[in-house]
Amino acid sequence: MSLITVGTMAFDAIETPFGKTDQIVGGSATYVAYAASNFVKPVQQISIIGYDFPKEELEELQRRGVQLDGVETVPDKKSFFWSGRYHEDMNSRDTLVTDLNVLADFNPKVPDSFQGSEFLMLGNLAPSTQLSVIKQLKQRPKLIVMDTMNFWMEIAMDDLKETLKQVDVLMVNDAEARQLTGQFSLVKAAKQILTMGPKYLIIKKGEHGALLFDNDSVFFAPALPLEEVFDPTGAGDTFAGGFMGLMIITNLPAIPMATLGAGCVGLALLMNRNTAQQAVMATKKQEAEQAAKTLPAQKRVEDFLVVDPMEMTLGLGLLSLADPSRGGDLMDRISGVRNSLAADIGIVLPKVRVRDEVLLGDLEYEIRIAGNPIGRSTILPNKYLAIDSGATTGVVDGEPTRDPTFGQPAVWIDINRREQAAIYGYTVVEPGAPRARHDGDAGPVRQPDDLRHLLRRAG
Repeated sequence: MSLITVGTMAFDAIETPFGKTDQIVGGSATYVAYAASNFVKPVQQISIIGYDFPKEELEELQRRGVQLDGVETVPDKKSFFWSGRYHEDMNSRDTLVTDLNVLADFNPKVPDSFQGSEFLMLGNLAPSTQLSVIKQLKQRPKLIVMDTMNFWMEIAMDDLKETLKQVDVLMVNDAEARQLTGQFSLVKAAKQILTMGPKYLIIKKGEHGALLFDNDSVFFAPALPLEEVFDPTGAGDTFAGGFMGLMIITNLPAIPMATLGAGCVGLALLMNRNTAQQAVMATKKQEAEQAAKTLPAQKRVEDFLVVDPMEMTLGLGLLSLADPSRGGDLMDRISGVRNSLAADIGIVLPKVRVRDEVLLGDLEYEIRIAGNPIGRSTILPNKYLAIDSGATTGVVDGEPTRDPTFGQPAVWIDINRREQAAIYGYTVVEPGAPRARHDGDAGPVRQPDDLRHLLRRAG
C-alpha cells in the first residue's frame, strides 16, 4: 500500500516562551511524511522546494522510504519560509513573516508512478491546489484526508467548500471549526461541516486531545499530558501522518483498534531492544551448551514452566467473546492485528493466548505480558459506555464508572440512551470485546460500533 502526501517543505523560525530558533526545517508535507513513514512505505511526496533546502534532509526522507519524484526543485528561488511567535498557552500563535518564495508558483503534478495510490493526505495548502491534485488522479483513492486553516476560510471560502465535497475526512482545530461554521458549539459545528461533504471530521484540541465525528457518533481521544512543551510546530501534521499510517496498516473495523496496533508495534520494538546484547551473549551461550553436552541430561523444574509473552484472561461471563459458535470474534481481531503488522511492516508479534480465569470476576478481563498483569477492567456486555469528553452539556442516567483506558469519568448506560448521551457530548462506545493498549500505561481500548465501516473502507 502507498500514501501520497501533498504539502509544503519549508523553513520555520519559531519563538516560544521557552526559546527561539531562526531557522529549522518545517512544512506540512515534511512532518506528515516523517510520521507516516514509521508505518507505511512508500510515502509518495508532492511538494516544491528551493535551492536552499538541505540535501541531507532529502536523503534522510529517502532513507525512511519517502519517494521524492513529485518534489519540484526551483534552482533560482528560496524555499517557503514562515516565522511565528507562540503565546504562553502554546496553542495560539502570531504569524510574524510569511515568504511564499517558490510556493507562489506551486502547481503540483502527480507523477505517473504515483497513480493508483490507495491513500491521499492533503496538507495545508490553497484549496484550489488541493483540488487540482484530486482531479489529476486517474483512480480515486480509498481514503482522502484533508487539512486546512483559517487563512483559507478568510480568502478562499468558495474554493474550500468545493474541495470539501471531494474528501472523506477533514482535519481542523477547534477555532477553525467554529470559524468555518459560525457555531460556537463544536457538536453543532461538526454537524454543519459534515453536510459540506466530508464523511468524518477530526477536531484537534491541542493538549486536550481530539474529537472524531461522523453523522451518528462521536469518539474522543485524550492527549498524553506533557510536563514541558518546547515547540508545538508541526504537531497537527505529525498527528495527521501518524493517523494515516495507522489507518493503512490496521485492517480492522474500528478506529480505536489503530491504538491497539500502535501499542503492539511499541511492544514488538520493546521486545527487540535487547537484540544486540543477545548477539554478544550468543557465543558464551553456545560455549555453555557445548560444555553441558558432556554432563548427564537433567530436567529442571523451570523446564516445565511456560510463560506466554502476551496473554488475555477472561472471566467466565465473557467467554462468549472468544467463542465463534456464539458470535464471538475476539480471536479473529487479534489474528488480524498480528497478520497486518507482519505483512505491512515486517514485525512478527508473539501469539496471544486467550483463556478463562476462575479467579477473575464473571465480567472481568486482564491483560498480561510475560505473566505480569498490566491492565484489568470490567465489561457489561449488554450496556454501552458513555465517556465524559470534558465538554458535555447534560447528564445521562446510568451506572457511574471510569473509562479504564484513560481514567475519564464514564457511565454504563442502557442501549436506548445511546443517542441522548451522544447529543449531550459523551463519547459512546459499545463493550464489544476487551482490548488493551500494550504500552507502559496499558489498559483496555474500546470500539465504537458506529465507526466500524471507516476502516472497512480504508482496508
